[in-house]
Amino acid sequence: MANRRERHSKIQVAGFEVNVVRKGVKNLNLSVRPPDGRIRLAMPHRVTNTEAREFISSRIDWIRRQRQSIADSVPPRMHSYTDGDIARVWGVGHTVRSVPAINRRGAFRDGGDLVLALRSGDGSSQRIALVDGFLRKELHRVLPDLVTSWESVIGVNVAEFRFRKMRTRWGSCNIERRRIWLNLELGTRAVESLESVLVHEMVHLVERRHNARFYGLMDQYLPDWRHRRTLLNASPPPVSVT
Repeated sequence: MANRRERHSKIQVAGFEVNVVRKGVKNLNLSVRPPDGRIRLAMPHRVTNTEAREFISSRIDWIRRQRQSIADSVPPRMHSYTDGDIARVWGVGHTVRSVPAINRRGAFRDGGDLVLALRSGDGSSQRIALVDGFLRKELHRVLPDLVTSWESVIGVNVAEFRFRKMRTRWGSCNIERRRIWLNLELGTRAVESLESVLVHEMVHLVERRHNARFYGLMDQYLPDWRHRRTLLNASPPPVSVT
């Protein structure tokens, strides 16, 4: 009787390393797994490596889309911003400290602290809203100069940029309207990460798809973009504390 224990091996297909698991299944099952985009193929014992390679090759575009989706996913920001928490602004940790609001609520930096001016009875939702508002202002302060600089390099014009919370993307763009949306969470990352996402979206104004031309342009304009993306997607992100 044939041995039906799982057998593990690796094969290379189109530059991708695929973890192959032969086991007691009826069909081939290909998956791309977070957080690092590992590729796994579970298949029956009877399937040969040649057949496995043919199966994987027919799904290369799907693999690329899945890995891009994982790379673009946004680690959640798990904070209620109670006093003593660390809030990240441009990748630098600030200790949250609350003070009574004299006139209006607000948020501002004071040395190594992120100070929240709160009214009596304010809870976590108000704290989160104040931090989000602070991050939005910081992004509006920093981004215009970056956009202007990169417009001249890439040779495109950005008609408008906006910020919002996104669960699955760091950025997106409307090519026809030349409008770029960026994730509010980028205000918690280093400026280099914001710049990487901005360049990514601006290159889409030249090349719509994630194809060889797109990645060639990214390599040309921002050679270290892959390293920046790794840092961007770290959860929790690398942080220095003032």
